[in-house]
Amino acid sequence: IFITGKTEREDIEEGFSAGCEEYITKPFKIDEVRNRVRTHLLLSVQKVQNYFEQVQGPVAIEGLKVMIVDDNPSNINLLKNTLESFQLNISIALNGKNALEFTPHIQPDLILLDIMMPEMNGFEVCRQLKADPATQGIPIIFVSAKTSLKI
Repeated sequence: IFITGKTEREDIEEGFSAGCEEYITKPFKIDEVRNRVRTHLLLSVQKVQNYFEQVQGPVAIEGLKVMIVDDNPSNINLLKNTLESFQLNISIALNGKNALEFTPHIQPDLILLDIMMPEMNGFEVCRQLKADPATQGIPIIFVSAKTSLKI
């Protein structure tokens, strides 16, 4: 899922080509973000359960691992506060390099990835994660505070 204030076609196409499945434009409603995160976590759990053919009853997301990758502490706090009611295990990477280093070890169930970061942007981080067999199956939601509109 690509959450962004960027509405230029080129930016949206780059998000899709980097590996995201859909996008949400800003401003967004917190409940919408919660629902999308919950849906992707449930899909991730459902795939694992289907693989082992042990699907029984409702699927819980409490305790699942979410990694937030962002260089802005305010954005990190907003995302953490938005998701706290889900009782997730949240890890933080403050830049793309750390995300690439930590992800194979943490194996999060979902990554919330900032697009606009210094040194390595979210598109490049996503491309590298999707190219690595150890991390390519992890769903990624792009998050961006950059707002621009081409009319």
